Amino acid sequence: LHETMIALEKADISLRLFIQVRNKVVEAYREVMHMQF
Repeated sequence: LHETMIALEKADISLRLFIQVRNKVVEAYREVMHMQF
């Protein structure tokens, strides 16, 4: 049970990290599109 909790915590952390990175990519993409037009 304890190992499962640790695994869930790690998955949660990696998911949050993925969302943060994705948001940064989206922001950068929007800036590039804005500069082009």
